[in-house]
Amino acid sequence: MIMSTDATDLHEPWRTLWRWKYLIVLVTAIVAAVAFGVAMLQTPRYEAAADILFETPESPVTGSLSFSPSGGVTAVDPVRALQTEIQLVRSAAVEDAVRHSLGRGVAPEIDVEPIGQSNLIRIVARDRNADQAAAIANAYAQSYVQFRGGRVTDARIAAEQALTAEMAEVDKQVGDLEQRIGTTPPDPAGGLDAGLASQREALISQYVTLSTRLRELRVEAATTGQARVVVPATAPASPASPKPLIATAIGVAWGALLGVAIAFIIERRSRRTLTARHVSDARDARVHAEPATESLPFPQAGQPKTAEATQPELGGHAGGRSLLPSDGKAG
Repeated sequence: MIMSTDATDLHEPWRTLWRWKYLIVLVTAIVAAVAFGVAMLQTPRYEAAADILFETPESPVTGSLSFSPSGGVTAVDPVRALQTEIQLVRSAAVEDAVRHSLGRGVAPEIDVEPIGQSNLIRIVARDRNADQAAAIANAYAQSYVQFRGGRVTDARIAAEQALTAEMAEVDKQVGDLEQRIGTTPPDPAGGLDAGLASQREALISQYVTLSTRLRELRVEAATTGQARVVVPATAPASPASPKPLIATAIGVAWGALLGVAIAFIIERRSRRTLTARHVSDARDARVHAEPATESLPFPQAGQPKTAEATQPELGGHAGGRSLLPSDGKAG
């Protein structure tokens, strides 16, 4: 009996699904149709993307570098540099250039995201028109490249100016030292003063170092530190949203879950109602049966006795005659 009950409980959900299968199919169809209709009523949105490669001056010794106002280049954290470039794309200067390029009062919203662990960033633009989406992405890409090129150029110019000024100062110090050497009498040994000679050599060495750094800076600026569009945005052939088929598939899934839930709720309520009815019927039947089983009618005074009441009893009398055997003697 226990195995039979377990088997019944195991198959009961499937019986419920089969019993309410048409309801489940109907709810699923309704939800899927609503999802499809809502998707079709939405305005199509097209998505276009442009990929940009930004470069920083690099050295085989220090890795990523950037121009320093004091001259030369300094090390740069790659992660920090990537976040800086992303913020540059969203900067007010780039947005102003985009507004002028597109002829709009407000720069459109975009998404900027890195591409893997590289110096590539992707600009994603969305619009109701496919060509406009591509135009927005390309406008941001070109404006960023121009702005960054000017920024790098300004940094390079500032670094060159700082190096040039430092070289001029060292050169002036060398000239002053040469004048001092010319006006200073030679030592008794017939040579220059050892201290002045040492200072001159140090200044000349510093000047040569600064000159070398300036040449390296110009080479780095000519070869790296720029940004360029590697993949321009093109007009997409299909909208990114909405997706009617995907929306319908999602509607089918949710509709099926909703239909199953409704079926089990109805089944549970039906069982409760049926159980309550059975309990009520059983209670009514017991109430009607109780008077016939619990009390028996007894004869009252003036009423004839029943057959059971008039049956002779052992050792008693019937009709005024003794039921005991007569011994032949008169009573």
